[in-house]
Amino acid sequence: MDAGGVALVGAIAAVLGAAVGAGGAIVSASITSRKQALSQHAQWRREVRREAYTAFLSHSFKEQRVHEEVLEAGRDGRTSVAEADSARYRETYNARLQAMALVALEGPERAAAGAKVVFFRQVAARSTLSNWLARGAPWPDQAVTSAMNGLDEAIGSFMGLARLTLDKVNSRTR
Repeated sequence: MDAGGVALVGAIAAVLGAAVGAGGAIVSASITSRKQALSQHAQWRREVRREAYTAFLSHSFKEQRVHEEVLEAGRDGRTSVAEADSARYRETYNARLQAMALVALEGPERAAAGAKVVFFRQVAARSTLSNWLARGAPWPDQAVTSAMNGLDEAIGSFMGLARLTLDKVNSRTR
């Protein structure tokens, strides 16, 4: 093989090497871009869920505070004050219902189910408190205590479930 042939083979090898190198760089950039997009989507999903869970818990805590104020007023014999809180109940109920719908939309199903448990425990606590006030029953009242404890447990379970869900999404972004 003469010098011209060697130069031609060298040039072809150089072009092929450059093409393979460029192709590898393009594939690598594509994979990196895809992973970054997935990570950003997971982070966005986590933020949306966190906002939904936070809104639901915030409204649930507001309603729980109304329950506690009604309970305190009822124990002190201020039933008119307790009954006047009906407007606040409606307000927190509607806000909590909207927040629960957002949790159901954002999921996962476990979180939606947990939010429903909290929601219905709050409805039960409200009903139990209203019945207790209407009966004029003395304090302590087992039904009211049980309803309030069940509500506390449901909120605690939902918070734990929300943390686990958010941690799971967060671990996928690493």
